[in-house]
Amino acid sequence: NKALQDVKRLVRYFEKPDRQDLKVMLLGFADNIGSECINLSVSQKRADTVSRELESYGVKAAIAHGFGELSPVADNSTPDGRAQNRRVEVVVGAAN
Repeated sequence: NKALQDVKRLVRYFEKPDRQDLKVMLLGFADNIGSECINLSVSQKRADTVSRELESYGVKAAIAHGFGELSPVADNSTPDGRAQNRRVEVVVGAAN
């Protein structure tokens, strides 16, 4: 499955010694089907799921946060667009 391949790719990225101090932020998103409250919950669960999976490989996320249906990357009026909006984005930054 593509999501698991993406997690393993992230793990390989963080295996390098010069990257182990980097901060990982996981940002979960949802499509616009359902109430705002449900979409926030679903997007948070997405981010938490990725966080747990990364932790199982020894990579700890600094932040895992759900944003609901904010910031769509595709058109929510089509099934393909909604599928693209159901995602977790990974942001990597330097440790302070």
